[in-house]
Amino acid sequence: MASPTSHSDLFSPSSGARLIACPGSAKASKGIPEKISLFSSEGTDAHELASVRLLNSLGEKAEINTGDLTWYNKEMEDHIAGYVSYCNEKVAEAKEKTKDVVTMVEQQVSTDRYGEGLFGTCDFAVLADGDLTIVDLKYGMGVKIDATDNVQLKIYALCLIETFGHLYDINNIKLCIYQPRLSNVSEWSISKDDLYKWSDTILKDAIRKIKEGSEEFHPGKHCKFCKAKPICKALRDKNLDVAKKDFQPPFLLNDEEIEEILDQAEDITEWLNTVKDFALSEAIKGHKYERYKLVEGRSNRKWTDEDEVAKVVKDAGFNPYEEKVLSVTSMQSLIGKKKFEELLNSYIFKPKGRLTLAKRDEDKRPEVTTAELDFKDLNEKGDNNNE
Repeated sequence: MASPTSHSDLFSPSSGARLIACPGSAKASKGIPEKISLFSSEGTDAHELASVRLLNSLGEKAEINTGDLTWYNKEMEDHIAGYVSYCNEKVAEAKEKTKDVVTMVEQQVSTDRYGEGLFGTCDFAVLADGDLTIVDLKYGMGVKIDATDNVQLKIYALCLIETFGHLYDINNIKLCIYQPRLSNVSEWSISKDDLYKWSDTILKDAIRKIKEGSEEFHPGKHCKFCKAKPICKALRDKNLDVAKKDFQPPFLLNDEEIEEILDQAEDITEWLNTVKDFALSEAIKGHKYERYKLVEGRSNRKWTDEDEVAKVVKDAGFNPYEEKVLSVTSMQSLIGKKKFEELLNSYIFKPKGRLTLAKRDEDKRPEVTTAELDFKDLNEKGDNNNE
């Protein structure tokens, strides 16, 4: 059996959807270091807290010093409490069918079914006679994750069945996503037979291509978190293909041309920003571009000593401080979700959002009809803040 670390170097389950859709991205990404973002480090803190709180709820001893967590706050504690409660609901459901239920927290899973080890870390799993339930905590807010046909969770299920299936005769698998900051709970079920039909064809074929060093590229939505994104020729060609077209001014375009541009607009903008960020990071490392140079951007004036400034202004008879009520999110973080709802729920309203276009087949929000619109109200009072 493979020696697991956290995720497979060959085929990381968390990147599984991209690697299946674009096997060439594995070779293209090799050697490019992971970029640690504020969001990923926040997610790491949330997972560390979640594992301890969940173990405690299951009667196991585990400790954590929240002072060591950079992003810890009351809001995180509240969200993790919801996750723990959800996981315990899954345990209770399993116990309705089987008394002897096995639970696993932050379980390293692996399988050698397709040769070189395939492995990762499963946030939470419940094993019972005939049933396997997997719960994955997603603490991020950038992208809403769906459990339906989720490649990462299907790989975890495969690994768990390969390891424990002979003990529990697993036939039914439930995959669950718990994404608290987007109020997203998604569940999807698959049979063991269907899981193996998928893994023995689609997954197996993708792993084979990657082992062979495939240079088969298929740009798409899965490119979002690919490390090779800034240097990918296939993605560049796809994005520039639209930009090269000789489009007329917007009012002369037909609906088909407008929708073609809208299909690509978000991806092109995101790709351009990724290339700009990559070029900047390379310049900071010392790379010299022929037509671009590294310069300092504009900056704002700052106080050298805020305490001394406050003293001078007070002595002059002025108030140097601004009093302002905290935002909804900051206030909830300050006093905790439960107390927040008890004290302040009646003082909250959510303005209508500004109008935007969304794809019919991807977005579940109801359509706004022109007959319902009050343009002045929506565009002057609308608020993009998702608090």
